[in-house]
Amino acid sequence: MKYTHLELLFGAISLAFFPASFTFVWFLIEKRTWCLSDFCVTSPLLIRTNLWFFYGFLAAAAVVSFAATRFTSLNRFLSRKTFQKSTISIGELCFSLLMLLMVVTASAWNYMYFHDRRVANWVKSGKPFAGLVLDNLYNASGDVCAIVMGLAMLPVSKNSFLATFLEVPYTSLVRFHIWFSRGLFWLSWFHFGSGFAYLLVLGRNSQQLFDYYLAVDNRKPWGKKEYYIVMGFVAIFALTFVAMTSLDYVRRRWYNTFFYTHFFVFAFMLFAYFHASSLYLLCASCRFSKDKVTSVKFEESGYVTLTIASTKAKRAQPGQFMRCLLPSQKSETEWSSRLVEYLRKMDADGMIGEVEVCLQGPYGKEIDIVKKESTCDVFVFCVGGTGIAACIAAIKRVLLGPRRDVKVFLFWTSRSSGLGSLSLLKSLVDCKVEKGKRPDLKELLEHHVAPLDVSENIKSVGVFVCGPKGLALGALESVSTFQKGHSGFKLEIEVESFYL
Repeated sequence: MKYTHLELLFGAISLAFFPASFTFVWFLIEKRTWCLSDFCVTSPLLIRTNLWFFYGFLAAAAVVSFAATRFTSLNRFLSRKTFQKSTISIGELCFSLLMLLMVVTASAWNYMYFHDRRVANWVKSGKPFAGLVLDNLYNASGDVCAIVMGLAMLPVSKNSFLATFLEVPYTSLVRFHIWFSRGLFWLSWFHFGSGFAYLLVLGRNSQQLFDYYLAVDNRKPWGKKEYYIVMGFVAIFALTFVAMTSLDYVRRRWYNTFFYTHFFVFAFMLFAYFHASSLYLLCASCRFSKDKVTSVKFEESGYVTLTIASTKAKRAQPGQFMRCLLPSQKSETEWSSRLVEYLRKMDADGMIGEVEVCLQGPYGKEIDIVKKESTCDVFVFCVGGTGIAACIAAIKRVLLGPRRDVKVFLFWTSRSSGLGSLSLLKSLVDCKVEKGKRPDLKELLEHHVAPLDVSENIKSVGVFVCGPKGLALGALESVSTFQKGHSGFKLEIEVESFYL
């Protein structure tokens, strides 16, 4: 994919934030007057070592990701699924396990840092040795929380130029965000729990515990470790609130609740900083420009086709997406519903051409099997619901490509009616609509693809799957079973699941 000079400049600035942040924190640790926290961590060795852990891990991951964009064999290996019935790739698993190893190593180093400096005095004091262990765990886990917080925040942006440049799939970014955020949640409670257990070992009673965690003397000065416990208490409960409203059960049933309560993460970050100043990185960037809507079509299936006058999407590849910011509408209904209502009103008033939107992108990763279209004889797209969006561009690319003998099969399932009338599809494929349960991909492959081995000597088949959990896992199992029964075929499957 080619980039404009402006995008390359934007990418360079985004990339520069990492060494700039490293350098800033490296020298910031010795500038106590710059610290706004109640508890300013002033140990250069401790914080600088954690900096090396954090940024060194990110640099190594970036190098591997970049190498995968240049070496097909490495990309194929990292994209391979870990298990037959799993949508998790080897790359995602390796990155997560190495991240876990890095966090464990950092935790061990931090623990020994505190242990070596305190063990002699602790033995002389005659206090229970368990108290020393718990206190060291409390301090070490707090520092590691800052590392995991940085990892949880990094992949949260849909419009990350660096992720697009490194061809990291958006589903991988979301998975990392979910996994690291849940890890941060449990690590934060471990931090709290180890501190609480430490006080119990020292024999603190209920009144002393209440005073320690919740009582504040506002006559005492800020910056002398008088308020940091209360600040941490507020931070961990803000994080817990976000974690509870981010559960799959809540997110799928009450998306607006999930979306708006997610902003409480800023309260968590703010109070976590006031608790102790060892946060490493927060970098956000955005760019806007206005584009005009030229037409809108309300499809029979319930989908909306919006045409926008813009040249920004010319470089978009199948599987990539554009971020579209539309006018904000006040309504008690869900965002999608109020947007449709707004577009209907503007269209009825003859003012659809006055609607302005902000397009950003393209972002995300191109569909691999389409990227190397010359190596596949047959393309099979198995998608559910809105997963059709990525396939339309992919099918158009294949059908309009240099090969005229290539075959394309699209299996699209949706709860909506009128699928065959979708305007963008009608011009590309012949549609046959059947009502009933979700079709079995293995049966479809047996019926449509298997006969081609004999009649047309078809050997290479690319399969793209995009849909909910049941569809994705079923497709993985179907392709594996079909491959075992038809060894003459070479199947390559690529999965983007709604389920993370």
